[in-house]
Amino acid sequence: MKTIGLTFGGDSCEHDISVITAFSVINSINDIFNIVPIYIKNGKFYISKKTVKFNKIVNFSKKEFKEVGFSAGSLYCLGMKDKRIKLDCVLICNHGGGGENGALCGVFEMAGIPYTSAGIFQSALFMDKIFTKFFLEKKKFPFVPYRVCKFEDLNSAEELGYPLIVKPARQGSSVGIGLAKTMAELVECFKFAAEFDDKILIEKALVNFTELNCAAYLSNGKIIVSDVERVGIPGEYYDFKAKYMSNEATREIPAQIDNKLTEKIKRMTTEIYKIAELKGVVRIDYLLSENGKLYVNEINTVPGSLAFYMFKRQGTDMKKLVKDIVEEAIKFFEKKEKLISSYNADVLAGFNVSKLELGVKK
Repeated sequence: MKTIGLTFGGDSCEHDISVITAFSVINSINDIFNIVPIYIKNGKFYISKKTVKFNKIVNFSKKEFKEVGFSAGSLYCLGMKDKRIKLDCVLICNHGGGGENGALCGVFEMAGIPYTSAGIFQSALFMDKIFTKFFLEKKKFPFVPYRVCKFEDLNSAEELGYPLIVKPARQGSSVGIGLAKTMAELVECFKFAAEFDDKILIEKALVNFTELNCAAYLSNGKIIVSDVERVGIPGEYYDFKAKYMSNEATREIPAQIDNKLTEKIKRMTTEIYKIAELKGVVRIDYLLSENGKLYVNEINTVPGSLAFYMFKRQGTDMKKLVKDIVEEAIKFFEKKEKLISSYNADVLAGFNVSKLELGVKK
């Protein structure tokens, strides 16, 4: 039985959602993997001294946990020289912040541990909504018109025409967003968004739009595409409260939409997954305007609940989804390990170091 590290939590506005994802995953796969839950808090990694329980996370106390690090394919307990756990793979269940933005990918790349996520570059790229626009523009995928503004030049955003959506560029799950219909509201929305990020995206807000989502993952080298999901939004836009803290939003899977539109969304999802060289499970969010124009909204590299519920008609439950992405992560890692990563040219052997000084001068 493979030993899988499962990371969750983290210093993110989506910390709580990550905890929920982690526990739903653990309950689904604990009979096929030896799971090591790894909780991230204040930039540190912890494993529980006993079984991880939900209330231990909600009421976190350091004395209940051991701080850990990673190296040479293993997890090790700090201060305990011989306490190491070889990890076959790490399942990343962190949303937003230091989990979904590529930072964790970097940790496990350096430690030589396979991980289930899109990769360092792709994760960082798609965590940034503005860089996402650059990618979509370069690859000629449709996107909503936008501006990147500083506070002093908000007037340029008005060129898009009200209403406007204001978003922190590097937050997820609609954290910090606001809808502006006047300059006064735009100022307030900008100030609110700036509490979460110093990089702000302003988009033309669609009216009477439909939100449609589609997910994909890799299994045996083949891209598996989910059903299309239609989200019923209770207000004028989909914020954190509507998404996670109320029961007013509705989900329709498969979405009862035109077959041609369904196929178009699935085709675009496959193309983006392939072109961006993505890995793991990814959910792509689309917006359909009232006049029938389709836009790519966001690309989520660690979607909530790993988007497992969107694959049910394909015969994929959480257990199969995780099993598949773990296997793909290990195969990718093994293939990458065979590549040459060093070059012995004996440069240092003939290098004159007599004039070089390393260290701190006292």
